[in-house]
Amino acid sequence: MHDGEFNLEVPQEVSRATIDALIKGHTGYCNLTGIDVLKSALIERCFQQHNKLYNPAEILVSNGSSQALFMLMKCMLSNADEILIPNPCWPAYRSYIELNGGIAVDYEMGNKGLDIVEIRKLVTFKTKALIINSPHNPTGLTLKRQDILELVALSEEFGFLLISDEAYEGIIFGSSEYVSPLDFMGDSSLLVVTRTFSKLFSMSGFRIGYMFADRKIIDRCSTLQGVMTDNACTFAQHGALAAITLPKSILKKRVDELQHRAYYCHQLLSTTFDIVRPQGGFYLFPDVSRVLGATWNSDIQFVDDLLNVKSVSTTPGSSYGMKDHIRISIASVNEAEIKEACGRIVDFVHHR
Repeated sequence: MHDGEFNLEVPQEVSRATIDALIKGHTGYCNLTGIDVLKSALIERCFQQHNKLYNPAEILVSNGSSQALFMLMKCMLSNADEILIPNPCWPAYRSYIELNGGIAVDYEMGNKGLDIVEIRKLVTFKTKALIINSPHNPTGLTLKRQDILELVALSEEFGFLLISDEAYEGIIFGSSEYVSPLDFMGDSSLLVVTRTFSKLFSMSGFRIGYMFADRKIIDRCSTLQGVMTDNACTFAQHGALAAITLPKSILKKRVDELQHRAYYCHQLLSTTFDIVRPQGGFYLFPDVSRVLGATWNSDIQFVDDLLNVKSVSTTPGSSYGMKDHIRISIASVNEAEIKEACGRIVDFVHHR
């Protein structure tokens, strides 16, 4: 239960479009920033979702959103610039920042929303950007509308970039609301949005992501992409085009499946751990502090022993910057496997 890869098959429409592109010979280089038809479709989708209209010079199709984020850090950081990142968070943020000479500064991503007063105290003359991620890896929480509004205002007040990593865009559970800075940002030159086809569409091996940003940022990142990898895979981009034109009913079934898994896992573990029911994404992030002690001295030891004794693989919260927690993924397990794994976890705790 550690894998962040959705185990539903790639939609047949996507596979057929990809194969068709291969047969038609779309196997060579293409526009460095992405094939025109895909960029146009992504721009239109963004407009329909958020009433935000970009132009083709403000989008870059990349080899996954991970590459987009790394290139962004490479192009913007120098002289120990600071980037505010949520704690806990996906560990790659810190790596991307530090590998490119920056300093990662943590702000707390709590269960009750953000403390904007505390975040404001972290802003200095060195602050280059602030990263948000909603739905959030590893907690499964989503940022509230008021949180986003206040972060947008803070970005515009101090002039730093607001980077919205929306890898789990579209995977929202129950009555939770999906809110993006795209809905509110007045000065779009201060906003960068990255998205991927890896999560909701199960297209992790296609390596297709994209970034909306100011033209100056896109120009610099596309130049870097040109010397790193050149364009993203041409025929895979045709598959991505098919993905964003899928009927809403297909996407709803995929989200419903993830929600069922997440809620079921929460139900099975809620009497053993302090655990918040996820609002979106792939993950649950239980607090295991009350079961640590004489038997396990850390979340890392807990995870190691759980794997060795019960053959259940999870991830220590320390890997994401928050000790005494573990991350559980429901992306690659079905209902029966969730029942079995959670039963083993509960037995492991109660018979330590």
